[in-house]
Amino acid sequence: MNPTTTRPKPRPGTPKTSPYHHGDLRAALLKAGEEVLEESGIEGFSLRAVAKRAGVSHAAPAHHFKDTGALLTALAAIGYRRFMATQDARQAEMGEAPGDQLVASGVGYVEFAIAHPALFRLMFSSNRTDYDDRELSEASNAAFDRLVADVARFRGK
Repeated sequence: MNPTTTRPKPRPGTPKTSPYHHGDLRAALLKAGEEVLEESGIEGFSLRAVAKRAGVSHAAPAHHFKDTGALLTALAAIGYRRFMATQDARQAEMGEAPGDQLVASGVGYVEFAIAHPALFRLMFSSNRTDYDDRELSEASNAAFDRLVADVARFRGK
């Protein structure tokens, strides 16, 4: 072995392989998970399909997500943050009047639902997510609190 390297040279006739390195596996699994969710829906979602899409072994997701529900829960939390970002963008385009802001928030709601139907269904109608999860609970509560604040502001309270 060469003292300046940590890997031995392959023997003649041995196929070349590269060491496993995925970078940010959690982010790759979330990205792949969202793609699988959009293509297959909640019913067709599986950790094996996500692993395959991410180009990792079927066991790799277990390093970050204990089961399918945990990955779906993380995706729902991301969805709520994107949902609110869409609403923020629409509200930034409107006047400051409470009615305008409430309408803009509603437009953002519909825009998000149309752009991400499977993620939207996961967030608002799936029983496969764990709302006891801190990240999802905080994200979903923030979205609800925003709605309450927008309506209260519109009503002058």
